[in-house]
Amino acid sequence: MTKFAQPTIILCPTCNWHLLQSQLMSFSFRQSDHNGWTDGVTTSGIPIITSPLLQCPLCHNPFWKKDARVIGQLQPEEPPAEIGFFATILETVTGKKKKKVDRDPPIGFNWLGVPNNVHNAVQSTLPTIGDWLTILNGSVPLTPERESIVRRKIWQKGNDHQRIRSDGTPCRKTPLFSDEFSRQNLLALLDLHERNLVNESIEKAEILRQLSRFDEASKILKMIPHEDQISIRFQIRKFADNRDSTVQLLE
Repeated sequence: MTKFAQPTIILCPTCNWHLLQSQLMSFSFRQSDHNGWTDGVTTSGIPIITSPLLQCPLCHNPFWKKDARVIGQLQPEEPPAEIGFFATILETVTGKKKKKVDRDPPIGFNWLGVPNNVHNAVQSTLPTIGDWLTILNGSVPLTPERESIVRRKIWQKGNDHQRIRSDGTPCRKTPLFSDEFSRQNLLALLDLHERNLVNESIEKAEILRQLSRFDEASKILKMIPHEDQISIRFQIRKFADNRDSTVQLLE
């Protein structure tokens, strides 16, 4: 069963407003509901949890989770204690009410410097594709790791019109980007692989396959140790041998 834990309170790096970052206590899913595609997209997982990028709903700016300052863990409000039957009678007779006990702040929560409006914290939201493009073209230089994350997301979203739902309909009716934009983004991601700034051999082979460089893709797949992700390697190589460059659902 999937259960959410109490969210973490973070600060938006841009406007410094308090945001709630969702946390999982436990996660489970039915294997029959799991789908995976050759470009790494999968239906398992919860996007708001797995996304390394979030959006602030107040200033509408995207930010990296790792860049947000953590304030603490939101604590659940305790329900008021119930007054027993005899205690109610005693209060009525004596006119004295039970004194409210002040509780200490929850252990593990840093109250230092937390303003009173922390309880007005709002839920952080998922970034749009426009947010990913903003991060890619922003004034702040990206590390190779972050550039690969952004370009991978753009690549995957650009494949959505080829992705077929269980009911036979496409995830998108039309391509999100132009063919040239998608190609240039994929070449830039491949360049990160070529310079050994990203080390994902299967992803590199899939990029080459989607660029219609089928022989190069097959060559890389042959060089991967035999015990590593045999099923995925076999399927991608089969598509490469068939000269098929479209994103495919894995079996």
